[in-house]
Amino acid sequence: MRIAPESNEFRQELVSMLPKLRRFAMTLTRNGADADDLVQVVCERGLHATTFGIVKGGLRAGYTQ
Repeated sequence: MRIAPESNEFRQELVSMLPKLRRFAMTLTRNGADADDLVQVVCERGLHATTFGIVKGGLRAGYTQ
């Protein structure tokens, strides 16, 4: 199921993933500002991919903990 980027479900899922994304970005960059920039780029790319139907099954598809 494709989730439209303008939907509430998409926004909620994206917002719920931000803390995990930032923690992971911090492990990669070891710098708060760089981590924030990385999360922003990831979110932008995710929005772009979802808009064009590249992401299928939601944001967590393929995500493992």
